[in-house]
Amino acid sequence: MKYLLDNNILSEPTKKQPAASVLNHLDLEGIFACTSATVWNELWYGIHRHPDRKRQQALSDYMQCLLDDGFVVLPFCQQAAEWVAAERVRLEQSGLHPAKYDSEIAAVAVVNQLTLVTRNVQDFSHFAELRVVNWFA
Repeated sequence: MKYLLDNNILSEPTKKQPAASVLNHLDLEGIFACTSATVWNELWYGIHRHPDRKRQQALSDYMQCLLDDGFVVLPFCQQAAEWVAAERVRLEQSGLHPAKYDSEIAAVAVVNQLTLVTRNVQDFSHFAELRVVNWFA
């Protein structure tokens, strides 16, 4: 695996007018991609909150198709927990307070030596050792 996909990348194909740049990358790089359990949680949370039952079912089907196609969801493991604890202390000493979910996503990417793909590059810019790319750019 090469890329850890954030929720804004994984959800892009479900949009009415998805960004062609993201779809092109997914076509080319999909077999080298995975996500984290934290991102998976965020996606399912959004599905369960969606007010439209038909749309909710369509999104659930999309998520199941990802799994059926062999898409991997990496856990937030012990090594990631230890990395993020140290990283949070480092960032807090600099006056920064990273979001919990962003911290977990960054940790899973770093400990698995993956590049994080997200539209929210700025949210992840302060994490050490984290490689980030934006397929929307």
